[in-house]
Amino acid sequence: MNDNYEGAFGNSFQSTFKKEVDKMYVARTDKWYLERIIWLVAGIFTLTGTILAAVHSKYWLILTGLVGINLIVFATTGFCLMANILYKLGARPLIRKE
Repeated sequence: MNDNYEGAFGNSFQSTFKKEVDKMYVARTDKWYLERIIWLVAGIFTLTGTILAAVHSKYWLILTGLVGINLIVFATTGFCLMANILYKLGARPLIRKE
């Protein structure tokens, strides 16, 4: 195989792609902070509700809907019951109050 092969898109595409990837937002994964745990819990509840709706009863979609409603309430008001519970259990936010 030729070592000078640039692929189907060439070096200019590869360098442009790398520059764009460097501009992307990637959440910190070095520790488990409050916001990250909230996303984990929401994902687990959503996936669990969806799987149970598929294999057991369609009424499990209520759980998925409640997670969605809670995410909307959090995004619009800043209040999240799960965040308050996790905070009392010791999880600390990465985002600080200004």
